[in-house]
Amino acid sequence: MDHDKKLVAGVDIVDHRFLVCLLNEDGKDPRYYSGRSDTPLGQEKFLSLIEDRIVTMPPDPLSTIAFHRFGGLVVSIDRRYETYQAAGIERGKQMAKFVALLVFHQGMKITELTKKEQGELLVQQQEELNRLIEFTDSVGPLMERLITGNASPNDMEELIRLEVESRYPKNSDPPLAEDVDLLDPKEDTFFARLFRYLKALT
Repeated sequence: MDHDKKLVAGVDIVDHRFLVCLLNEDGKDPRYYSGRSDTPLGQEKFLSLIEDRIVTMPPDPLSTIAFHRFGGLVVSIDRRYETYQAAGIERGKQMAKFVALLVFHQGMKITELTKKEQGELLVQQQEELNRLIEFTDSVGPLMERLITGNASPNDMEELIRLEVESRYPKNSDPPLAEDVDLLDPKEDTFFARLFRYLKALT
């Protein structure tokens, strides 16, 4: 492994929260980031953190998404986290740093998705498609009234409600205030632009 060119990341996921440890080119100077692993916004935040890095992760739906997004040549799903924990590595920051150092010094282990993980990915993709269709059907008439200048204050509130709901899994409990991921100012997705536009009007 060429340490001069390869950046690595170690990840732990506990109770629907991810913890990422990023190392520099020398495998030092650990930096830590955390967020929700079970929300669309949290997942996008996570994917932006590990982009262009070699990463090791535990089995988790978020790992499946990362594997699908970046490929098995840079994303390794390590199924030995329980063994590491039994050996005395604490979950969270310590575990994330430990696996980051492992991949830096030893390289990554090529893994393949299990049939269960492949099934989880297909289910999630279908759920995302269904949510997008449902969101589009709901927001379409509201956006039309907004564009034509016929939107009421209630329409504006409904647009904001729909935008917020679009970030979290359907039928999930609302996140605690301290768990809400704030929009990255550089995020340029449709939902991010819509949120900023609606916020400017209210």
